[in-house]
Amino acid sequence: MKKKIIHVPNNVNYISDWVGFENEIPQGQVIINKKYPGCGLTYWALHNNIPTVLCVPRKYLAENKVEQMEKEHESCFYFRPSSKTDREKQKEENEKTFMSLRNYITWQNPFSPYQTVPKVIVTYDSLPTIYPILKDSGIDFLYVVDEHQACFQDYTLKPDVIERVSSLLYKLCNVWYISATPILEEYLDRMEFLQNLPYIELEWSEDKIMKVQTQYLPMTSTVDEIGKIISRYRNDGFFDTIIENGICYESTEAIFFVNNVRDIAKVITENKLQASEVNILVANDSKNKKIIKGLGNGFGFGKIPLKGKPHCTYTFCSKCSYFGVDFYSTSASTYVFADSNVKSMCTDLSLDLVQIVGRQRLAENRFRKRCTIYVKTTIGTTTSREQFYADQEMKWQQSEAICNEWNKLSQGALAATEVKRDICPYGVIYEDPLTRERIAKNCVNALIAEQHAWEMRDRIYVRHESVQSVIVRNGFEMADKPGLPPMLLSFIDEFYRLEDDNTRMMYFAQFFDTYPDQLAYSNGIHCISSKYYNYYYIYGSDGLRVFNYDMAALEQYYERYKELYLLTPEITQSFVIGERYSKKYIKDTLTEIYRRCHINKTAKAIDLQEYFNLEDVKISSGLNKRTNGFLIKAK
Repeated sequence: MKKKIIHVPNNVNYISDWVGFENEIPQGQVIINKKYPGCGLTYWALHNNIPTVLCVPRKYLAENKVEQMEKEHESCFYFRPSSKTDREKQKEENEKTFMSLRNYITWQNPFSPYQTVPKVIVTYDSLPTIYPILKDSGIDFLYVVDEHQACFQDYTLKPDVIERVSSLLYKLCNVWYISATPILEEYLDRMEFLQNLPYIELEWSEDKIMKVQTQYLPMTSTVDEIGKIISRYRNDGFFDTIIENGICYESTEAIFFVNNVRDIAKVITENKLQASEVNILVANDSKNKKIIKGLGNGFGFGKIPLKGKPHCTYTFCSKCSYFGVDFYSTSASTYVFADSNVKSMCTDLSLDLVQIVGRQRLAENRFRKRCTIYVKTTIGTTTSREQFYADQEMKWQQSEAICNEWNKLSQGALAATEVKRDICPYGVIYEDPLTRERIAKNCVNALIAEQHAWEMRDRIYVRHESVQSVIVRNGFEMADKPGLPPMLLSFIDEFYRLEDDNTRMMYFAQFFDTYPDQLAYSNGIHCISSKYYNYYYIYGSDGLRVFNYDMAALEQYYERYKELYLLTPEITQSFVIGERYSKKYIKDTLTEIYRRCHINKTAKAIDLQEYFNLEDVKISSGLNKRTNGFLIKAK
């Protein structure tokens, strides 16, 4: 990957302010990392004088951009494929749309009397359908692939669609893959259609980057947590408050990012929300139609309000609705729900979280710099790296053999066959958009997408600490511990990439030996267990090396250390030699001491024999009542 950083001029707030921006970008295919959502690159693509095809991953994003263009009285063409179920009617309707597209392009052709530049908006899956028309126009279009990380994230759901469009994009001349959250660099050069492309990163001045504070909360149930938020709003009349210059501002809208439509429906039903209060932004498919229909009259698929339009109190968004869209709420609070035990809700924190918080566009919304994320970590068995890669290798060989056999069939026999996912995990059948041949391919892109999904579920989501470290690494500040130095962010990132506790202990000690001044910020690294600090302070680097950084041995000796240096003073000061105490009093006192000293141990009165000699006695405990106890003697 050839990476180049382009510094954005200080006087540029949005890309449309940048005269000659297009001259900064090399010709051909290129990946552009915008660095933050809302910088106006998509707006620039739709309003400049370059013939442009804007390719987007979701209908919601396409419709959002089209509505904005219409509001500004700007010309564009949005290709909507027919939704008719009857094949003949579908074909007829599509032909009319194709004709309209040809007329639009012809009417806008620079060689005609009209000089308006053509702007075409299309979803990824429909690009191969209209490409022949675009090609035949003779116009040298710039293809802008917006939110290109969706090609990566969607691979496990619709690999044939992604393979078809990516194989077409690979063969085009001028393609910009743009995103504020591009595919992670460790995967980027392995994706077949993105390999070895120039990588442009826009470097903005610090004051242009919006810092978002994140409140992180563990959860057990998405539905229950949203119910609590709704209940608090009904009692208080607001979701959150901010005080600025002595004025208290209230958040009276909430956007819930929940990638599970059944959970959304359950929240609405259990909390008796009214249709007028709710905006449901989810995929408009048959499965979701059935779920939403079950909510009763008045409920349906929602729309993203344009700037200046009213918003509902409760907006529910699934993943299909928020990629790249613009929300113009003046007071909405943002809530994100991630559950790695539900496949659809294993939020990709390295990509999705930046996308989510970047959706609120209005500066007057004082709550757009805050986000609350609820997380449920992985429950049950996880797969080791060695086992996972061994399983992948076996499945790859199996898929390769099946795809090879499939491709040996005659084209006439292909129409009646398919590659089944259970026996051919990485095999994809797609139609080449240029040759119209059907091809079976063992796709490395599918393999990589599966690796990333495993990384999220079985490595990151196994601990709350590792989830938090990813959040911090991606530029977010934890609400209670803001402002860690970049060096510590890199340290946290590397720390949780290590495989086991012993290796992490060694890395921890070596890092702080090399950079002792960074210990001043140690209270801010809330996502790393205190045991690493405790062992480092108690044993020192030399002591840790003696134990070979063995965490089990360190733990054993640390427990003994706590008893010697923490418990002994507490206990000897709490009991007086020569005094008599009931066993109940001794047990209750020791329980409180263990709690204060963080000793994970059930208290018993007999524990005192570690510190004193004890003599069994009877102690008066009221009228004619005597209870068992001990006389405390020096040891």
